[in-house]
Amino acid sequence: MVQANVIHEAWRAGVKKLMFLGSSCIYPKHATQPMTENALLTGVIDLTNEPYAAAKIVGIKLFKRSYNRQHGQSHGTDFSQRHANHGSMAPATITTLKTRM
Repeated sequence: MVQANVIHEAWRAGVKKLMFLGSSCIYPKHATQPMTENALLTGVIDLTNEPYAAAKIVGIKLFKRSYNRQHGQSHGTDFSQRHANHGSMAPATITTLKTRM
């Protein structure tokens, strides 16, 4: 519920870009490496991560799909695709932000 409230209130406040971070635990336990966003919901999630992963997946779907459909605009930036030369989260995010500003 926290993520739903944050996403909704950001939309109400007119926020143009909101970063919603995922985690490797939202992907199937035996996903092909390196993982791509297309691997989401294609297999069994590790049971030790299941509650957290389920909440993150719901947030991603709300963030990327529902608000776009309901309000007709994008409410975020896709940080899921890693930059070829900057594979970890922090450098990939910085590179993505630089190219989209």
